[in-house]
Amino acid sequence: MRGVERRAGRVSGVVTGRGALSLRTCANYDVGYDDVFVRDAWVVDRRPIPGPAERSAAKPPGGKGAPGLGPWSLTIAAVYLGVGAAACQAAAAYANARVPSALGKPIAEAPHIQQWIGQMEIVVDAARAQLFETARLWREHPELRGELAPQIAAAKYLCTNAACTASEIGLRVGGGFSLTADVALERHFRDARAGLFQPPQDDLTLALLGRNALVAARAHQARTSPGEAAAGERAA
Repeated sequence: MRGVERRAGRVSGVVTGRGALSLRTCANYDVGYDDVFVRDAWVVDRRPIPGPAERSAAKPPGGKGAPGLGPWSLTIAAVYLGVGAAACQAAAAYANARVPSALGKPIAEAPHIQQWIGQMEIVVDAARAQLFETARLWREHPELRGELAPQIAAAKYLCTNAACTASEIGLRVGGGFSLTADVALERHFRDARAGLFQPPQDDLTLALLGRNALVAARAHQARTSPGEAAAGERAA
């Protein structure tokens, strides 16, 4: 709001998404600018406004410019990785504190609770490894950035699904109490679901990775087939 002249034109904010599952406690706004003047010194970036032909043109499903395949998706992945990690922490804290009278000791000592929390930790740890490695490659090897779309998509896929898996198992750890607002597990469960609809969505990610694997397999076969044929002829 501070980056425009309020004297000319009109800046308006419309509350959106408040009733959505994962946004009930958020203040989300669509900001509208009507005939607003922006000084040159305040301009962060200039982008051409596409015409009707450019807007209606079909875009490729993968590669540069495809939705969700740029570095911004790493930040989205990090957000939902944090949701999954928070679910792990909340489940562990609850398990250590919850002492049913019939059990006489914390539920954390029950083998099935330990197994559930182990499942939560392992999916989050695997997603974290993919995210950190992809971020490292982006930062340390700029020459590879044009080839990192599959890894970026995989990191987002793993982190959002890890958050969903961990938060769902967390509800099992907490039992009926996990559905109350007093235990953070239900909030993490709700928050994690929004990640599924951030680009790239799961079906596009899996299709992209599948196509890349098929192309790589064909390239490998093309490289090895001549040598194998020659070896067969010599053996004959």
